[in-house]
Amino acid sequence: MTSDDVRRTISDFAAAARRAVDAGFAEVEVHSANGYLLHQFLAPNTNQRSDDYGGSIANRIRFTTEVVDAAANAIGAERAGLRISPGNTVNGITDTDADDHYPALVENNAEKDLAYLHIAFADPLSSSSTASASSGPAL
Repeated sequence: MTSDDVRRTISDFAAAARRAVDAGFAEVEVHSANGYLLHQFLAPNTNQRSDDYGGSIANRIRFTTEVVDAAANAIGAERAGLRISPGNTVNGITDTDADDHYPALVENNAEKDLAYLHIAFADPLSSSSTASASSGPAL
């Protein structure tokens, strides 16, 4: 993705959130987990960029943070959630620095008053692998 593609995609996430709420959805979850695009930007093995969206932890969490900001600005933070999946190795992702970038990502979003944080825990040895934690009001 070019930098223009990244900016367009951030705008697309915001527009999609707005359309979902306009269509009657109560909340929208920004999906930065399970090997999808935002998750790929977090992991050092799938993010080989050398621009503002690659390299350092601050740069690798930037795309997810900007998408969350855009969605929250479009529909209100109280209607936006964030899904992450620390340690999930689906689609070739290796979160070798998950202990560093997930705390940074969560901390960066902590003061935004999002509706919730959805943590999908993936344990390859377990048949049950999802846990949720709420950072906002009970839903």
